[in-house]
Amino acid sequence: SRIGNQPLPGVAVRPFMSRRDLAGLGDSNVIEEGRSRRRSSVSVAPPDSKSDSGQSDSDNEPSLTSARGPKKGRASGAANGAEASASKSGRTPARASGATKEGTSRRKSGAQPDGDAEVDEFDLKPRRLEQCFGENALLLSISIDSFLERYSADGAAAVLELATSLMNASGLPDASLTIADADVDDEEEVLEALITNNTCERLVDEAQERMIFVEPYPLADKKTGKRHLKDLTALWRQLIDKTQHEVLFDGVLFPWVIEWMCAMSQSKHRGVRHTGTEAGMALMVRMTELAVELATQATAKQRQASKPGKKGGAGMAAILKEEVQRLQQNETALEEMVTAAFTGLFVERYRDRAEEVRASCLSALGRVMQLHPSMFLADTYLKYLGWSLSDMAAAVRAASLSQLSAVYTAHGAAEEICRVEGKPVSGAERLLNFTRRFESRFIEMVRDVDVKVAVEAIKFVDLLHDLDLLADKAQAVREVVRVMRNNEPSQLKALVPLVNKQMEAGAAGLPSSGKRKGKKGAAGGAASQPIVQLASYAWDTAGGEAEKMPEVCLKMALAMSDKQPLLLDWTGYTDLLLGEALDDAAEHLQGALLYLMSAGAVFVNSIKEPATPRKKRALADQDERALALSAELGRSLTELLEKYGAQREALPALLGLVGQLRLRGAQAALKGPAFGSLLEQLEACFFKHNDATSIALCAGAWSELMQQPGAPTLEEQARARFRKLSSKLVAALKPLDAHTKKKPTAPFAFDEAAIAMSRLARLVTVQPQAAAAALKPIDGLGERLVAAVEARKEERAPADGGLVACTTLLLQLETTVLCAAFSEVYDEPSEAVLEKRDDLLLLLGRALHAPSAAVARLAAALLAWLLQSTCSIEKGSGASEEAEEAEEEEEEEEEREQGV
Repeated sequence: SRIGNQPLPGVAVRPFMSRRDLAGLGDSNVIEEGRSRRRSSVSVAPPDSKSDSGQSDSDNEPSLTSARGPKKGRASGAANGAEASASKSGRTPARASGATKEGTSRRKSGAQPDGDAEVDEFDLKPRRLEQCFGENALLLSISIDSFLERYSADGAAAVLELATSLMNASGLPDASLTIADADVDDEEEVLEALITNNTCERLVDEAQERMIFVEPYPLADKKTGKRHLKDLTALWRQLIDKTQHEVLFDGVLFPWVIEWMCAMSQSKHRGVRHTGTEAGMALMVRMTELAVELATQATAKQRQASKPGKKGGAGMAAILKEEVQRLQQNETALEEMVTAAFTGLFVERYRDRAEEVRASCLSALGRVMQLHPSMFLADTYLKYLGWSLSDMAAAVRAASLSQLSAVYTAHGAAEEICRVEGKPVSGAERLLNFTRRFESRFIEMVRDVDVKVAVEAIKFVDLLHDLDLLADKAQAVREVVRVMRNNEPSQLKALVPLVNKQMEAGAAGLPSSGKRKGKKGAAGGAASQPIVQLASYAWDTAGGEAEKMPEVCLKMALAMSDKQPLLLDWTGYTDLLLGEALDDAAEHLQGALLYLMSAGAVFVNSIKEPATPRKKRALADQDERALALSAELGRSLTELLEKYGAQREALPALLGLVGQLRLRGAQAALKGPAFGSLLEQLEACFFKHNDATSIALCAGAWSELMQQPGAPTLEEQARARFRKLSSKLVAALKPLDAHTKKKPTAPFAFDEAAIAMSRLARLVTVQPQAAAAALKPIDGLGERLVAAVEARKEERAPADGGLVACTTLLLQLETTVLCAAFSEVYDEPSEAVLEKRDDLLLLLGRALHAPSAAVARLAAALLAWLLQSTCSIEKGSGASEEAEEAEEEEEEEEEREQGV
């Protein structure tokens, strides 16, 4: 019944304290105080109001009042409203500067509006509802009970009090709305006159004129905003729970509250608009939950009433039918209020200027779709989520995708969510039309500029694939997998399920790997074949550029190895690479497989410090994979070098595998001549390439092999092979040395000598001291090469490119060896080293005047490097300051002589 016409039947509202609430207090005195308050506190005035005499209502004698509330209660409310209105209109002195700070502190502390007395932490006296935020949950329960008592006494005043609490919670601490603000005499018209958009805007304007508002408003506060939202949601959930048997369906409190929330949502003040929307969405979600509960109860009662032979006979059946009718009526009333909240709040605010408001609306809509699919799972409501996929804010797009994922997960596979004309309707049938309409947008979003949104979109498309709701699954997966070109780790990890699906679909079309050469019965199984598709994805992601493959493959290994074990299947790689299946495949595909294997090897050999038991287990698994990798490389690396060592594109990955070989874990596979064969193939690979990049990669592979601990025998064998290789390269320069010792009578092939010199120069950088002994047979070659370059100037002939290359490489080689010798000196350098330095300085000074610009530029750079390295080392030795100064003077004289 409407408040004001007749009292609510059977309503006896009193402060309620459950045993669970009392058990949490832990103090018997507080418990007794609560019990005595529950027996005596029946005051109907707001807990912070004053009576006409100036005394608080808690000081007066308690008096029983009817549910309707006599004129005494309304007069008191009018007096309170007049006092508040006078304060608003300026008759009472307003707060000066600092009002905002005071309002903020009062809101946080939960003090009474007069602000005079501090509130005790254990004070459980009822307060205004917004003052319970951030306080004990029991205090909120007690305050709601007190509010319901006031509502039973004077419904209109209580509705206005609740509207005032919402405004205060929005950041307007002095906003007040009472019956006295209405210009009507009939109490039934009070709410119609005050619960309007104009009233809400008037309160906002008054707060702005007096500069009394909280900035930032509570929901926007970065520190307490989430807690405030949680408390606001808890308020409406408890209020609905406490009124679900009577007041919720009286047609007064909640319809008018929803009307006020709609008015707040239209406000120009962002805090008011945001708070009204959040409160309305919380109310809509809780009412939807309650409607579903009532529907479930009604179904159970109806089933119970239809059973024959039930105890009680026809009388009990009639009672059950009446109960079912009552539950259905309440469910209908709730659905009407939910519809009103949706129409007045959601439809108006899902396009709000503030992205927080839009995201809140979409989250609430997704929640009610999950709760009540028979009402909300329809295109009428789904379209709002679809439209929001194009929102300008990434947070809103992410919220829309998240809610769609939750809805499809909850109902996409449901066989029946409702009945139409007696026929069951499945969730897929309800979602199919919407999916077809927005499918292209779903696939587009996997390339969203925001990585989080793109990841959500990838997961959502995978969900649609599982639910069989995509029009063309193969085409959709191909479109989504192209996102791998972004090479973003989070996207790669999200793509793993779709990549697996596509590989499973295309596995039948892949060539079966043949038998491995030299190994009977080692045919690659079907499990290894999808690696070819992964390699193809990696090549496409790199855009067909071999230079990008290491980075692309490493990111794939880091992001996908946990969910894609094929990336770490070493036997699968080698069986496929050494079999006959890939003999006719494109060279870039073979290189891509090697890059994937090399990236996986880098991943498992990376060291991670364990911090938790879970990480320790992961590290143990990683060590096991690393041992398996070294064992497999020990068995197969020689054959891989022999088969793919001549391929320019595959060489970086192949030599990367040499660098990832751990001799300690591969000792069993490298026993006897096996390691010698590996070194022989590595040496052959060194001579197969002439470009500087490949030569540098080969030299780096030698360096990795000679710097590994744990296998001294294999390490010494590698060093011995390295020295032989250095001697072989020096021997290749002997024809050049012989040619420069005599006057040339015939042209000489300097280009071949330059290639050998380039290999030797790169190899010297790996182990300068080991290669220094091998350089003795060509001692003095540098001076003769510089003289040959100078002779070209005298003959007025252009300098030969091969001769210039040999000269520059040899100068660089000798400088590298000498700087390495100085770097290992901890005391004063030996006479031999100093003499060698002086000779090299003279040679570089002479090269500065060479007719070749390339030789002169390199000589200047090497001279600066040599002076900086050797002088800094020599100053750090034990030489005296006088000797250093004398040597500096000698160097300056030599530089003047050489024209430096």
